[in-house]
Amino acid sequence: MCGIAGYINKTDTIENTSIILSKMLNLIKHRGPDDSGIHLEDNFGAIGMQRLSIQDLSNNGHQPMYDKTNNVCIVYNGEVYNASKKRYELIKEGYIFKSNSDTEVILNLYLKFNEDCLLHLEGMFAFAIIDKRKDNFNPKLFIARDQIGIKPIYYVNKFNSFAFCSELTPIIATHIVKPLLNQNSIKQLLNYGSIKQPNTIFQDITMLMPGHKLIFQNGEARIEKYWNLQDSLNEFRDKQNYNINPILRVENSLRNSVKEQLCGDVKIGTFLSGGIDSSLIAALLSQESNKKINTYSVGFNTDSNIKNELSRAKLTAKYLETHHNEIIVDEKYVLDNIEKFITSLDQPTVDGINSYIISDYTSKDVKVALSGTGGDELFAGYPWFRNMQTYKPTKFYNKYFQNNFFLKSSIGGKIEKLYSKSDFLTYFSKQQQIYNFQELTNLLQFKLNYNIQDEFESSDVLKNEKSTINRTSGLLLNTYLLNQLLRDIDVCSMSNSLEIRVPFLSLDVIHNALDIDDSLKLGNQDLSAPIGSYRRNGEKIALFEIAKKYLPPNFDLIPKNGFTLPFDDWLKGPLREQVEFSIKYLFKNYSELFNENRLLKIKHDYYKNKLPWYKIWLLLILGKWLYNINKIAES
Repeated sequence: MCGIAGYINKTDTIENTSIILSKMLNLIKHRGPDDSGIHLEDNFGAIGMQRLSIQDLSNNGHQPMYDKTNNVCIVYNGEVYNASKKRYELIKEGYIFKSNSDTEVILNLYLKFNEDCLLHLEGMFAFAIIDKRKDNFNPKLFIARDQIGIKPIYYVNKFNSFAFCSELTPIIATHIVKPLLNQNSIKQLLNYGSIKQPNTIFQDITMLMPGHKLIFQNGEARIEKYWNLQDSLNEFRDKQNYNINPILRVENSLRNSVKEQLCGDVKIGTFLSGGIDSSLIAALLSQESNKKINTYSVGFNTDSNIKNELSRAKLTAKYLETHHNEIIVDEKYVLDNIEKFITSLDQPTVDGINSYIISDYTSKDVKVALSGTGGDELFAGYPWFRNMQTYKPTKFYNKYFQNNFFLKSSIGGKIEKLYSKSDFLTYFSKQQQIYNFQELTNLLQFKLNYNIQDEFESSDVLKNEKSTINRTSGLLLNTYLLNQLLRDIDVCSMSNSLEIRVPFLSLDVIHNALDIDDSLKLGNQDLSAPIGSYRRNGEKIALFEIAKKYLPPNFDLIPKNGFTLPFDDWLKGPLREQVEFSIKYLFKNYSELFNENRLLKIKHDYYKNKLPWYKIWLLLILGKWLYNINKIAES
């Protein structure tokens, strides 16, 4: 696991190229404090890495890594879980390996299959390869990102310069482009709490999308899609043996995923929130590991409900006989670490601090941790799924949204609510909103377009599925999971030099989850069960059938509280000064974007208990983040 970066400019001197790339790498040193390396290619550019040593801790795993002719060079961030299998196949064909690292597996697969090496990789990855085999004076740069988007890659291609990086901030530090805000991204952030990829908060910087590759040569960047979820799912179904019990298929795929993700030469732990997803990962990890595993839970000393969730995690840890670590966070920790958290973000977000906190503590003990992320999206764990199942379109037309007068009027909210019921994608979008469209028209100074099709149609990757649950899963995988959860997990964990692995998001688990009947995800609600329990809600039926073998009896009867942080206590206590700073910074420095009176009213209404915490929290993060990034841009 590493951070990677590159700077390409044929007209720049090799000395200046080295200085720029070194500056980029220094800004992501937290991603890989164990080792670093740079490859300089005269009359072309440079690529480099910061390494967090996980597989093959020796110098043999050093990057950049070269083929025997030194004509092909790779830098790589991630873990390839089928690396052992592929290494064995390549050795049988005569390929020689000098290391036990998965980096060398990718390198040799590229030598054998060229860009089609991507069709042989399973895991989480982002890598870059310089290839000058065909033309020593005109190298090709090949960049790729994993199928689900677990590992990120940002890039800019402007003014005869091309740069890429695992994080956004170092690209700003190259000064290729000015940090001009993307108005549509600001709207997306306030609307949904994150920015829709491939957009970033800046106009000229882009993310490479999951399942895509980028080829840069002759000053031009060509982007191609190499993987598609619907096609991949169809191929899986064509090969499937439907005589096997579907719950057993899910169990086997999840167990195999956990087993594969035990790879590495360092200590591995797992997060344990108390819910079914992380508990099942912990249980399977305990089964597959030859040692007692380490589990980690976070709680807060201000909220009894969250303490109850800790009790649930403790019960599971005791049952599994793990080395359990319970982390209690107080207000002092939050006040002392809020700046570090915001600095760690490469883009502002409404989420992420929970990932930052548990990563901060866990990284003091292990280098790798497993997470239950993805279970909710694949097995109908959110209330959104029942809402989408009961979706019934109404007849309502777009004409009212072509005039801001209606949106700003007293009936604007009612108009928006009616419109949301007329379209599946719009109805889905309403399940995740922070600020609705009416609120945004009042808050933002620039004109907004109400076009959900533009926002979500490209994410509706399973729209041809008969199952509404599957379609909703596809949307979540490509919106909330991709844009918020995975991005926040990556940057918050790597800021603490911790690698987080997500067994639910292996391709085989995804395929099996999307292939089982809807009734094995959302079943009948048992009204005799305790309020708030999984059985009462009829959620994640398949996972609880599997869990009967591994977790405490009647695990699904224990009321769940969810992993909710005491934001109100923080915002109305130790972080109040931070709120004041951010609101003032936004209207003083971005008056062309924000309505000052509306910002002040949001702050006033929150402290009068008229608004939920997330509306003011997001403004706090945005203001402080912009302040920090502007300091970097000026340096």
